[in-house]
Parts: sequence; structure tokens; C-alpha cells
Amino acid sequence: MITKTILTFILITLFSSTSYSQKIKKNEIDEFTKNIVIETDWSTFTFVFSGYSYFRVRKIDELTLLDLRFVLNDEYYSIRKGDKLMFINEDKEVYEVYAADNYMSCTGCGSVGLMGSKALGIRPNYIISDEIIDKMISKKIIKFRIYTTDGYSDFELSNKNYNKLKKALINVSEAYLEYKNAL
Repeated sequence: MITKTILTFILITLFSSTSYSQKIKKNEIDEFTKNIVIETDWSTFTFVFSGYSYFRVRKIDELTLLDLRFVLNDEYYSIRKGDKLMFINEDKEVYEVYAADNYMSCTGCGSVGLMGSKALGIRPNYIISDEIIDKMISKKIIKFRIYTTDGYSDFELSNKNYNKLKKALINVSEAYLEYKNAL
């Protein structure tokens, strides 16, 4: 019984220490393109009955992307280049970012690991300007809306997941500044 309790405690400690972190996974200069490439690890964005999502922040030179993996429903849908992803902050200010390309849902596309690997999902990337990043860092995001060819879906953003997004944006920005200052 004590061994089971200790094992449970260790697993909870390991899970909680990594669930709030948003670490840089890649931080390099591409040897072929000479681009600065920085990206975070994947992290939970939302997890509700109607769907779930993951995110990571990626920067390639001056371009910052919010990469998402979504499972919204069990139907085929798409996101067109330029479709909006909208955020609303605690002061009811709305920010918009736009899909970088066209995306189609496919089996396993919304998953990170095994969860959702058999479900229909989608992997859109959204371009985020430095101005929007500053706004997202300075005011707590409480909700977001994703547009697809089937309309839109709204999601609440928990404090915990907002803090992960904020930390990811800050970490990528700081890592990029380190490269720029070193050059």
C-alpha cells in the first residue's frame, strides 16, 4: 500500500511539474536556409466534451506561428488560408490572427501521441504579429473562436492554459532576441 501511495505521489509530482512548463524544444539556425528556428513543445490548449486542442509556438526568423492541433467533431471540415482565429481578453478586447494556409481534417491530425489518433482532427498554423503577441502577453485571454468551413466553435481558455500560452510566447520571443543580439 505504501509503495502504491509513493508511486502515485511521484507520478502526480512529475505530471504537475511538466504540465505547467512550456519549454523550447528546438532552438537552432537551420544549416541549409540559415533561418533562426525556435519552437516550443506541444501543450494542452483546451479539453472539453465538444473537442480538445493542443498548441505550440514556432518562430522562423521574423515569422511567428501558433500551431494548433484540434479535434472538434467527427466530420470532415477545413480551414482556408486567411480564416480567422479570434481571441478575447478579460477586458473584452478582441484579437484576430489568420490561417497561414489551407488545411483539411484527417484521421489523427488533431492528436499529440495516442489520444485522438483515430479521430478526425486538423493541424492549422496561424500567423501572429509582434503587436498581437504583446497584447496576448499583457492581458489575460479568456476565450477563443476557431473558424472552419462548418462555421465556428468557441472555447473557454483556463487560467492554467492561458499561462502556458503566455509563457510559450515569452520564451520564444526571448530566445529569438538572444539570437538577434548575438548576430
